[in-house]
Amino acid sequence: MRMQVLAYRRSDEPIPQGVHKIYCQQNGDKLSNMLAESDYVVLAVPLTNLTHEMIGAEEFAQMKQSAHFVNIARGKVVNEADLVITLQIGQIAGAGYD
Repeated sequence: MRMQVLAYRRSDEPIPQGVHKIYCQQNGDKLSNMLAESDYVVLAVPLTNLTHEMIGAEEFAQMKQSAHFVNIARGKVVNEADLVITLQIGQIAGAGYD
C-alpha cells in the first residue's frame, strides 16, 4: 500500500515486522511527535488508568488537518466530547469510531 507504519509504545522493544519507526515513551519520545507525522491514527490500546482519555483536545490539535482518526480500542480512551468538537470545527478530516 506504499505507506510507512509508525508506532508508539511505552517500552523500548525490537521493532515489529512491518513497522518503519517506533516512538518510545521510555526514550523520551512524545506521542505528539508521531501524531504530527501521521495521516491515519489508529488507536489500539487496552483501557487502563494510564490510557483513560489518553486522546483529547491536546492530541487532536497535534494532528494534521488532513488526518483521520480511528479508534478500535475502548471508547473511554478518547475524550468523546473533544472528538466531536474536533470534527465539528474541521480540525481533522474524519474519524472512525466503534
